[in-house]
Amino acid sequence: MKTNKKLKSLQKKHYNKIKKTIIAILFILLVPLLLGCSEDSANRNIHITANKEIIDNVIMGKEENHEKVFMEYVKGGKVREVKQGDKIELNFGDTAPDYIVIKEWVLSDKGEIISKDKVVRNRDYYDTGDGSYYFTIDEDLLAVINSEAEVKGIYRGIRIVASWAFDREAYVLVCKTNGE
Repeated sequence: MKTNKKLKSLQKKHYNKIKKTIIAILFILLVPLLLGCSEDSANRNIHITANKEIIDNVIMGKEENHEKVFMEYVKGGKVREVKQGDKIELNFGDTAPDYIVIKEWVLSDKGEIISKDKVVRNRDYYDTGDGSYYFTIDEDLLAVINSEAEVKGIYRGIRIVASWAFDREAYVLVCKTNGE
């Protein structure tokens, strides 16, 4: 009987030791994972400028439609006029993405995409090496739109998708060029 009690006591101690070890291992594995995920899932702000003047931009939600955001952007009066040849700078600060994709559409003066089936351009961009990128408003898009728009200027809807290891963020802005 004494041996059975000793055996049960040893089994219980051994079981408790294994249980504590498993909990410690899980804790060691989960803490860095949770800390890493919380940082990556936060919205990252971007400072967008043209000739050192800030251009308002909208961080799109995961389920938002950029076409709808373009229309709201124009309706809200956030459109900045830029000239052809102006450099648009994107500054991500200390959280520079692994890569970015910049797409541009021609918009009506209400913010609607003029040719829905045609992305005007996947923009080339340049990395400055300090968490900033830039591209130039250089293409004459007047051929894509009608002559009435030539007089008023061209609205350009720009969507920037920035990607990090485990996260992605989309930014939208609208600017107006005069075709000069």
